[in-house]
Amino acid sequence: MNTYSFEINDETNLVIVLAQIDGYEVRLALDTGASNTVIDLTALMIAGYRKGDVVRETELETAKGIVEADIYEVEALETLGLLKSNFPVCSYDFLSNNILTDIDGVLGIDFFMGKKVCIDFAKFEITVHNEG
Repeated sequence: MNTYSFEINDETNLVIVLAQIDGYEVRLALDTGASNTVIDLTALMIAGYRKGDVVRETELETAKGIVEADIYEVEALETLGLLKSNFPVCSYDFLSNNILTDIDGVLGIDFFMGKKVCIDFAKFEITVHNEG
């Protein structure tokens, strides 16, 4: 069992965790209501991915409706002591869709499948259990 601290954005109440995509640091909002992990296209491009690396397309249901997104398979996504290799993430171009934010994406529940994760809002800690 490992415990990690997190921050909450005072304006949005988003749980922010630091992650790495192939060694490039990103800030992700942990969203237990999101089925998929979504990374801003700009962050993926800075990490070395290109439009030609898209493995397929999909549709995402967002608060603003259905949007089209590309799926990339990132070599390594690491956060909270967990490493996912060849992990499929959805990509959406925040800037071209008028989304101005200081986060690089959303960490969805797909990242945690098969793990026991507890979020403690009193201590601002996330505990990831090694078993399971």
